[in-house]
Amino acid sequence: MEIGITILNQIIKMFLLMSVGYYIYKKEWVSEDGTQQISNILLKVCTPALMITSFNILFSYETLIQIFVSFVLSSVSIIIGLIVARIIYKDKNRVGQFAIAFSNSGFIGIPLVQSLMGDKYIIYLSAFILAFNLFGWTIGVYLVSGRKDLITPKLILKSPAVIGLGLGMLVFISPIKLPELLHSPIAMIGNLNTPLAMIVLGTYIAKNNISEVFKSIDAYKISFIRLIIVPIITALVLYFVPETFYDIKKVVLIATSAPVAVMVAMLSQQYGGDFEYGARIVSLSTILCLFTIPVVLLIGEFIW
Repeated sequence: MEIGITILNQIIKMFLLMSVGYYIYKKEWVSEDGTQQISNILLKVCTPALMITSFNILFSYETLIQIFVSFVLSSVSIIIGLIVARIIYKDKNRVGQFAIAFSNSGFIGIPLVQSLMGDKYIIYLSAFILAFNLFGWTIGVYLVSGRKDLITPKLILKSPAVIGLGLGMLVFISPIKLPELLHSPIAMIGNLNTPLAMIVLGTYIAKNNISEVFKSIDAYKISFIRLIIVPIITALVLYFVPETFYDIKKVVLIATSAPVAVMVAMLSQQYGGDFEYGARIVSLSTILCLFTIPVVLLIGEFIW
């Protein structure tokens, strides 16, 4: 019961921050370009900064093994989503398949892990984000575009999350840690992640006609699979992972429970897919996750 109240409180806080984003966009205090610029700051500066500071800890082989375990379990979770999507849609609805397989592990996952578990667990979520980028910029791009020629190592390595993880790993394995003079401002930038992410999501929802978002039957179907089916299957699979890795399992489940990744709309727009369809799925799943995430995490606690 206590964890349910904690999760619900955090979701309400996130919803209030999203409401700010919704309001300022509707009032035209921030433009489309302004929203994109905030997103760029979030993805290219704040998220890497948060990863770097989370890795600014003493090196140990035990932690290194835990990061590797987190990456493996995260990959399993994404593969489960891809398999479920493939079973349901086969060769149809490529955008829908992407939406089912890839969660908004950064925008939603980071704030939740920070609030429910603490900053030190971001190191495990970083492994999930790495898996997301590896699968997203390969299989994900292919799903949306249908073009194998777009899958290049350069595209993956240029991802801000991968760069942030790489710098974080250098800090982690180095015997010399970031001095307070550097750590403090980088940490302050990283702490902007939660409010900025929620405000950006609020503006994203504001771009869509809310009544149209709630009328899309297919968006409900995809949201249900993304928010309920995939996380519960993942929780059942994680049941067989030793109790020693309980914290890692919880981080992976939080990330898996997140709504549809914003990346689905971005890629749809970039590669000629149905951008508005992708935007509706992102918007609806983001709204619904306020109610589904507490339920899924409680189910996970019960299963384990």
